Amino acid sequence: MLGMNSKNASRTAGSRRITLSTIAALLALAPGSIAAAPADKPPDTQTAGLWQRWETFQELPLPTESTAALIDFVLTPSVFDKARVDLGDLRLYDAKSREVHYALRIRRPVSVDQTISAREFNRAAGPNDSSEVTLDLGSDAPEHNAVEVELPDLNFRRRAQLEGSADGQEWKTIVESKNLVHFRADDRELDDRRVVYPPSRFRYLRLRVYQDPQVDKKPVEQGAVTVHRKVEVPGEFVTLPARLEPREPVAAGAGPGSAWMIDLGGVNQPCQKILVEIADPEFARDYRVEAVEPEGSWQPFEFVASGSWSRRAGDALRPLTAEFGERTAARLRLVVTDYRNPPLDLRSVEFVAPAREVVFARDETLQGPLRLYYGNPLAEPPHYDLERNLPAQLEPSPERLGLGLPQQNPDYLPAPLPLTERLPWLIYIVLGTASLLLALVILSLGRVSLALHDAR
Repeated sequence: MLGMNSKNASRTAGSRRITLSTIAALLALAPGSIAAAPADKPPDTQTAGLWQRWETFQELPLPTESTAALIDFVLTPSVFDKARVDLGDLRLYDAKSREVHYALRIRRPVSVDQTISAREFNRAAGPNDSSEVTLDLGSDAPEHNAVEVELPDLNFRRRAQLEGSADGQEWKTIVESKNLVHFRADDRELDDRRVVYPPSRFRYLRLRVYQDPQVDKKPVEQGAVTVHRKVEVPGEFVTLPARLEPREPVAAGAGPGSAWMIDLGGVNQPCQKILVEIADPEFARDYRVEAVEPEGSWQPFEFVASGSWSRRAGDALRPLTAEFGERTAARLRLVVTDYRNPPLDLRSVEFVAPAREVVFARDETLQGPLRLYYGNPLAEPPHYDLERNLPAQLEPSPERLGLGLPQQNPDYLPAPLPLTERLPWLIYIVLGTASLLLALVILSLGRVSLALHDAR
């Protein structure tokens, strides 16, 4: 009897394993697991028509006669309105459906510090108990404008002298006297061991370092000496008009005030500052700038910047500036505290942001017009090699082209909806079936437990 019960229990356990596996398979189709169809791969370079997931495009005419190695264009507000926030869905193709590799650059001002290759070939004692190091930058020496040296000890002030030569025989003074210092006290530190000079192409450099009479008893032993080229690359900014909506009276915190909505002309517009034209000849007001959050946010406005504007009688009527860290927005809100003064007469608003520049290499095989596709939230960023290899400063400058008007992609097909949205009734069938099978498992386990109890 016990053997029969054990056999029944074994058979029931086996059927329970089958049922559980069935439930697992059904639960795999549960709402949380029913995902959208995978994103289409970006169009390849062989087959045309595979950009059906890209909603919008703008054409770019290619110049017929040009010798520039690089070509660029600046993205327009219409691109930000439809493209992803990170612009990772941009794709560029020529008239033969060949993919064009590009580099996307945000043209903020940057400081570039490049280390120049140099060979040290002479260390010697110099005049007046100094030490000197001579460097050879090669026969085709690039432009350089700084030398940095490692020095021993702390809390010193040592005078340095830098000379240059084209042939290693005749030397000219580049920097007569520069104090190299390195002081440290508590949590503060002053470290300046770099000699900066006007841009030069001398092949040979000779650096002399003299003793600090307060701390040095013998000539200073110089450490590694490196040559640098530090370049300040200017940014490029785009100024665009914004739409100024009518004034609204508001409570501005400290007193009565005025508020104006500023429409930037689309979603995800980069903005770093606004330029406000005010007609009043004389005023002094506090202001704050807020970003208008999307509907449904827990707060309607987010603080961006604040400050004061003033103009005296007789001052030129220049636009007033409110500058803040760059952000993306569709609308801004300008709030001015008026107190008992009449509201300001705002005439117009412009917004400024660093240009988004697209650079690609000129290729004689490219056929125009090119097309810039965007508007695919499922596309992966392309990460072309050109973007990583392109230097910060382009010399000579690329040839600038202009984008055409945005056009709807006639081949556009929206991404398929998730299965749960296409077949909403399927959720109830899956859950109902899973519940029924789970009830059968519980009933089966109860019978097995009763049988084992009776057997004992």
